[in-house]
Amino acid sequence: MDLGALRLYDAAANPLVALGTQAGAPLYAAPDAARLFVNGREAREGEYEDFVAALRQGERAIGAAGDAARDLPASRVLPDLGPWAQNVGIVLGPATCAKDLDQVSTVDFSRAEPRDAGVFVRSGL
Repeated sequence: MDLGALRLYDAAANPLVALGTQAGAPLYAAPDAARLFVNGREAREGEYEDFVAALRQGERAIGAAGDAARDLPASRVLPDLGPWAQNVGIVLGPATCAKDLDQVSTVDFSRAEPRDAGVFVRSGL
């Protein structure tokens, strides 16, 4: 049993969400928008747009390699993402797949089902 889980995905079909609701767990919807910080301050609009563009470019590169059946570590197919490379690697790797991108298969990444934002459990499970 994971006492530290804070987010549950696919709330409509996830039995843990129903159990948590029955048990009175403090569930709340995950925020719609993400916040990005640069050097301790909130990112400017242009910085945020550049980050999102780099993130989408990374997703497309990994997905295209996987769709072409090129089963490689996802980190090997990333284009030059400039100053956002490390941030994109964290979002696409540990934050999305719970592994570094050198341990994520391009084929697995391209076949993964998209997830909803999920619900948060304030107290953990």
